[in-house]
Amino acid sequence: MEFKNIQRNHPVYVLDKQQVEVREGKVTDNQPHINTGIATISGSGQPMRDVTIDVDGKQTIYTIPEHLSVALAGDLVLATEKSDLIPEVGKMVNEADEIIKAYEPSKERKAKGEELLATLNPAIKEKQETEKRFKALEGDISGIRGMVKQLLDKLG
Repeated sequence: MEFKNIQRNHPVYVLDKQQVEVREGKVTDNQPHINTGIATISGSGQPMRDVTIDVDGKQTIYTIPEHLSVALAGDLVLATEKSDLIPEVGKMVNEADEIIKAYEPSKERKAKGEELLATLNPAIKEKQETEKRFKALEGDISGIRGMVKQLLDKLG
C-alpha cells in the first residue's frame, strides 16, 4: 500500500538499521506536503506526503514521496507492510557478510604492515618489542598472583 493511501491508525513498520530491530508504529496523520521551500522536497517535483508516525509514544513527521510503500529516513526504513522490509533486511545481512569476509584479509594486511613498519623503522621495532615484553610480564604477574592466592588459601 502506498503512503498516500494509508489512513489514521494504520500500522507502519520501522526498521532501525543501527539497532537491527523492527518496531510497529501507527499513522496519526497523513497530509499532502505543502512546499515551504525547505530542502525536504525531492528534486523531481513528485507529490509528497507529510506522514506523522507514532512509535512507542514518540510522534515524528516524515516527508515521503506519496507513491512509495517503503521509504528511507536516515538509518530508518519505513514500510506500510511488514513483508516490504524483507529486501532491506536481506541487504543488511549481505552487507554484513561482505564486511566479515573482508575482516581476515584486513587483519593479515595489518599484521604484515606492522612487520614492515618495524623493518623500516627501528624505533617502531623497539616499541613493539617493549610491548611484547610488558605483555609477557603481565602474564607472569597474573600467574604469580594465582600461586600466592593458592598458598594463602592453603595456609588460611
